[in-house]
Amino acid sequence: MPVRSGPKHELVDAAGHVLTSWTAAAVAGTAGPDLGPVVLATLLPDSAPTRDAVHAWLRAGVRCGGGLGLFAGTSGVLAGLRLLAGRLRDVAPAADRAGASVAGAPPPWRTTKVGFADYDLVGGPAGVVLAQLMGAVAVRPDRLAPAAAHLMALAGSPAGFRIGAHAGHPLVGWTQGGVVTGLAHGVAGPLAALSLAARHVPGVADTVHGLAAWLASRRFTGTDGIVSWPSRASAREPGPVQLELPVGENRRQGWCYGTPGVAWALWTAGRALVHSRHDGQPSCRLALEAMASLCAGYDPDRHLDHDPLAVCHGAAGVLLVADAFARHAALAPAAVLRAELLRHLTDRLDEVVRLDDRSLLSGSAGVLAAMLTATGGDRAWLRCLALY
Repeated sequence: MPVRSGPKHELVDAAGHVLTSWTAAAVAGTAGPDLGPVVLATLLPDSAPTRDAVHAWLRAGVRCGGGLGLFAGTSGVLAGLRLLAGRLRDVAPAADRAGASVAGAPPPWRTTKVGFADYDLVGGPAGVVLAQLMGAVAVRPDRLAPAAAHLMALAGSPAGFRIGAHAGHPLVGWTQGGVVTGLAHGVAGPLAALSLAARHVPGVADTVHGLAAWLASRRFTGTDGIVSWPSRASAREPGPVQLELPVGENRRQGWCYGTPGVAWALWTAGRALVHSRHDGQPSCRLALEAMASLCAGYDPDRHLDHDPLAVCHGAAGVLLVADAFARHAALAPAAVLRAELLRHLTDRLDEVVRLDDRSLLSGSAGVLAAMLTATGGDRAWLRCLALY
């Protein structure tokens, strides 16, 4: 691959290399589509490699069989089509059909003994809401209604989000009987999705206010000075804040769990409540306090563990949240953290390109998309991460 001079050119060239590699594998593969390659293609200048990647992604869409979810499901196809509809005229009708299909599907979500897929952003209805909000195509409130109504119904019960479906699960059994707080798989996901949909969904303000207040009641300040949230909280009414957490509880600070994602959800909630009967300023103030404390105490050696480069758990996701706070909340410490994380990832660009995973959440496509966006790229795709 020819390499041009300058860090931005190096980033574009790295992204082109990843897209070309993904396209070659996709042509020969049988997997359904992930959002990563199509997001990355829309962030790059038009070229033969980007067009080839988009065409390969569209062909892969017919192989989707993962339910309604945003990541690996039908809503992921919808989100990609909506993202492409503003660029490719022929895609708009397909995006409209996909939106109608997702909205018209029988809701598969449980209302008792719930698991992640019954409410979350990755595979559940929070992600479905975000998919319907993607792109420049006009939002249809009736297509938001089924998923939004389910989330509002769960939020109407104090124990609505208590996990009851993961007993004994080798990876997520730790959630059983509690309420997860994070943006990817916890209460912050429905809160952010409903907040972003608030102007299209009647009556959502009460739900947003209630979820924001619940999250605010679960915050704690660790010995490192960072305002944060336990990954798993009690569904009961909170008592005095307890700082004695399990070992490693506050270690991960990412888009998925911890301060970055939860603080952003609270900021989004506060902004959504501006024109309601509720005061959104407490949520905004807590969001800014929490994010500022993270910026002051962020330590890559401590806070980046599993998939340390990626969007979901790693530096790329924190970069995007810092970028959002810097742009939309004018939070100066977030701009400093954004610059630090960009340097961190730029220094590891060769490692990013070598990742076997090309996905949005855990792979190279997501890392490169985050870097391109934080350096001025198109922000339309960020809705799928509950950002903007």
